[in-house]
Amino acid sequence: MLRVGLQRKDHGFTIVELLIVIVVIGILAAITIVAFNGVQQRANNTSRINAVAQTIKLVKSYQATYGDIPLASGTNVCATTDNICSSWNQTPNTGNNTSLITELRKVGEPVASVKRQPGDNYGILYNVWTDISRGSETLYVFYWLEGQNQSCGMKADASNYTNGTTCIARVVTR
Repeated sequence: MLRVGLQRKDHGFTIVELLIVIVVIGILAAITIVAFNGVQQRANNTSRINAVAQTIKLVKSYQATYGDIPLASGTNVCATTDNICSSWNQTPNTGNNTSLITELRKVGEPVASVKRQPGDNYGILYNVWTDISRGSETLYVFYWLEGQNQSCGMKADASNYTNGTTCIARVVTR
């Protein structure tokens, strides 16, 4: 049999085809990472909001049982048992929270910890302030969320203030 010309069978992919597949995989990976980060941020923020709500419930239960909130005016401590949080002015809080945790344990189990978010503000800060001229005492619970312009998530049991990622649950106690 006589062959006319060269017959060649190509096997495999060309470089252009491989590059197209790599680009498509890269685009899908980027979309997945962005979507995952959004889900992770929402989950972290929901966890923080739930921890603050649990802390406020314990304080209200303590108040109903003992007639006052735990600790005196001027208190500025972390509200988690791991004692890791920042003060409202972005510095690590070094206050001893043993008294607060001991008192809250009389009515339930305080939150152990919250995941630390990026930045200088983190954790749950418990702050009691007394306005002597008005005869009122107010509990402020500071907490910080990931992302910009997040909803603080508190319901009717506490008023909220938000400044980007800073949330303050204000609970008038007397």
